[in-house]
Amino acid sequence: MSRIEQLLEDHSELRQGLMSLQKEIKATKLIKKIRGRLAIDYKRYKEILDGFCSGQNSMLKMIEEVAVLFADHLDLFVGFCEFLPDA
Repeated sequence: MSRIEQLLEDHSELRQGLMSLQKEIKATKLIKKIRGRLAIDYKRYKEILDGFCSGQNSMLKMIEEVAVLFADHLDLFVGFCEFLPDA
């Protein structure tokens, strides 16, 4: 067990906050990667996510569309999938 884990052992709120922050940092890094590599397609990526968030598209449709968009960028697709909720 790391020192940080020991310090946070009895502080579930702090532990959850730290995990949330780590996830946000990871998401920010992924977005920067997508923008850097797919500058033109970033707008399409946002449209796909917005379609899901607004209820226009199902999660499956969103995943399919992102898979097509990231067809030549497996690392981006894997990174995207890390943020999907457990089925």
